[in-house]
Amino acid sequence: MNTLFEQLLDIAAPTLGLLLSALAGYLLTYISVKKQQIKEQTSSETAKKYIDMITDTISKCVEAVNQTYVDALKDAGSFTKEAQEEAFNRCYNQVMELLSDDCKRYIKETFTDLEVYLVTLIEATVKKSKKTKPLEITK
Repeated sequence: MNTLFEQLLDIAAPTLGLLLSALAGYLLTYISVKKQQIKEQTSSETAKKYIDMITDTISKCVEAVNQTYVDALKDAGSFTKEAQEEAFNRCYNQVMELLSDDCKRYIKETFTDLEVYLVTLIEATVKKSKKTKPLEITK
């Protein structure tokens, strides 16, 4: 004759097995979802870091070329088509020197063509800088 404890164990064992199996399934799903969330968050943070780096670098290079090259030529009235091309090349070369290899690799992986991406951003930044000229102070 079975004791009460043995009878309860006989009844509870299959139920406990099902419960543990369900719990294990839930935990595996939970871990998988959390892993994907962390991966997406990391990817998003990486993208934000590189996009900020690219945007900041291009803005600063455009400003620098304007200040050290373009403004003087415009003041002298000699900002020709060739000078525009030279200004662009100076800016592009500065950007390429300043961006890290990791950042360049990120651009290639994300946007495929590094040169096209940078040229487009530089041109957009130049256009934007033309629209937001500082106020001139007059007496």
